[in-house]
Amino acid sequence: MAPAGTDQIPKPRSALLLLPQELRDQIYKDLLTPTTFLVENPRNGEILSYLPLHQHTRLAILNVSRSTYEEAKRVLYRHGHFHLNAFTAGSPPLHEEIKNIPAITLLQDITINLDVGTAFSLGYDKAKFAGSATMLISYLARLDPAFPGKRCVVVIELVLDASFLLGLVMTAGRFKDALGRLTAFRTVEVKIGHLRMSLGGDLDCMAPLYNALDERLAMTLGGGEEGCDEEGRFSLVYHPRRG
Repeated sequence: MAPAGTDQIPKPRSALLLLPQELRDQIYKDLLTPTTFLVENPRNGEILSYLPLHQHTRLAILNVSRSTYEEAKRVLYRHGHFHLNAFTAGSPPLHEEIKNIPAITLLQDITINLDVGTAFSLGYDKAKFAGSATMLISYLARLDPAFPGKRCVVVIELVLDASFLLGLVMTAGRFKDALGRLTAFRTVEVKIGHLRMSLGGDLDCMAPLYNALDERLAMTLGGGEEGCDEEGRFSLVYHPRRG
């Protein structure tokens, strides 16, 4: 309690919070991005609760105050690249949890990793894998296209033989349809990895798979561009049509 006859001295406001909002947002952006964040085993609640904050010293700004947390979080969700694994040992599959993670709808740049090897180690067969992947992508496809995100990357990691891969993608019509509805993003990439390992580096034998996939996706996403990314994954890139 302040002594009688004196006024209580107010605590000084943070110098950061005295800056204009535009300048604060630029500071948050410079501190927090460009960075890729692996979201570890997300369950109900806030995505930031599942980031390994101790591995990213620049995220210390999130712990300064409630005000800076809310402002920096908004910038982080808009400009950060978030990498989520669909299947992780010791955690529920992402397609079961995603509806309970509200911040998913705020993320602008997402990579969803569909690792067939991990899924199979958890007891998934081809049909169950395709069904789970379809549910997950369908949820993202329902995001409001009036407020497009920047990019959605779907990585299908495979260490299987060519015939299995061909059967998985060519027969999973619902999965391909779900991919084709990802119009809530400005760019959609479908990457299929480990081909060099599983196919001895010969990509030509996979032409029927890519042609079938590209033809289906081009119906709704527009013309695709194909090539290999820096990690050797075969990549199809689309810029969804709007309106």
